[in-house]
Amino acid sequence: MSVFAVLVLQVLGIVAAQGILKGEKGQEVSSCRCAGKSVKHGYCYCGYHIHLGSNEDKPWCRTKYNCGRSSIMSGSWMFCDWIAVERHWDGGRMKDAKEFQKEHGSRGRERWTRTKHAIERRTAQNGGKYTVYEFRDYYVDGEGENGWVQKWTAAEGSSYYDQGASYNSGYSEKRQANDGYWYTWEQFKSWYGSQASLKWAEAKREL
Repeated sequence: MSVFAVLVLQVLGIVAAQGILKGEKGQEVSSCRCAGKSVKHGYCYCGYHIHLGSNEDKPWCRTKYNCGRSSIMSGSWMFCDWIAVERHWDGGRMKDAKEFQKEHGSRGRERWTRTKHAIERRTAQNGGKYTVYEFRDYYVDGEGENGWVQKWTAAEGSSYYDQGASYNSGYSEKRQANDGYWYTWEQFKSWYGSQASLKWAEAKREL
């Protein structure tokens, strides 16, 4: 095989791996932009999107302007930065959806849904306490797709979850309180007040 043919195959391999990077007017761009709220259906923010048709080890999002990889059924998409995905407080630390799946197996999705109250938030320059989606919406117009991720990373020291957020009262799980007895979330909230979310996260779970 000639050197030229090898080079062509290498170029084609790169294109296949990352798709076609193009902007609003079809111009070449350095990276794609996630679709964000502009997409009514599908997955418009960076995440793992774990379901029957998607179980990737890398997070991904739908993209604007047919940038990146293409799917006949669902349009364009790209892999995105794992740093900027949704995380929930669980077992003493923040975890993403893939970690929930690996650690909790078949119960991962349910546990992920039921820790929605403990979603990670970080502080933006205006003092606002934002989820990763809200944080992106605040910064992306001025900083771009890569710039807002850098801002999110820099704000890591302000990472926390809202202990005062409401929890799904229909959840019947019980956890062990300091007195050794087992209580529902509503009972935790009634007894611990503003510390309920933290105490719930730290408490021993039912097997």
